[in-house]
Amino acid sequence: MADWFIATEGVKVVKDSASLWPQIITAVSSAGAALGGVCLTHHFTRRREERAAADKAAAERLYLATELAFLLERYASGWTYLRWTHLEKLSQDNRIPVLDLSAASGDWRVLPPRQLFKIRSLEADYVALVSRISKLTDSNDDRFELILNFDCFQTAVRAFILSARLRREVGLPDSAHLRDKSGVLRGLREARQRSWSTEARLRRFENEAFESIQLRSYQQEDEGQQ
Repeated sequence: MADWFIATEGVKVVKDSASLWPQIITAVSSAGAALGGVCLTHHFTRRREERAAADKAAAERLYLATELAFLLERYASGWTYLRWTHLEKLSQDNRIPVLDLSAASGDWRVLPPRQLFKIRSLEADYVALVSRISKLTDSNDDRFELILNFDCFQTAVRAFILSARLRREVGLPDSAHLRDKSGVLRGLREARQRSWSTEARLRRFENEAFESIQLRSYQQEDEGQQ
């Protein structure tokens, strides 16, 4: 009797367990589906946020690069007056081009680090250049002014090149002054080359004059000893 009862209860437990499996499977499937839905929702939400952040950064980069490009080109174009006006005259008339990029509002961190470094380097060189120009009236050395002219044209060319790279970074068209053979950039490069060539000729002339004076001094010393 006892054996029959145990066997009957065993069969009942097995039947009850078998009837629970569909419920367990359904519960596990529901939990898995809910967890998967949460993961997918989180994934797509993150993708949407990343896309929105990237779009915002691209729009910020376009706006900032546009402002910087035109400010740099305006500064570079200002040095074209130096092609037919003495630097000292420009300084006395307060017509030295001003490089002020503070008007370009926005998050500068959206720019490529290399371009940001070059822009900041140009600003630092501009400050040093203005300081040297302020000392021009105290100098009677023609070479000093020639070297200053070269450095002025050099900063202008650098500004134009930086502007061109910013334009291409954000897909803006090149400046007409950059493409045209008679444009501002070509004129600035030619003026820079002339300043360098003139300074080099003057330096060579001074070296030759110094060597001639030194040779004459040696000859005079030899004649005195004789």
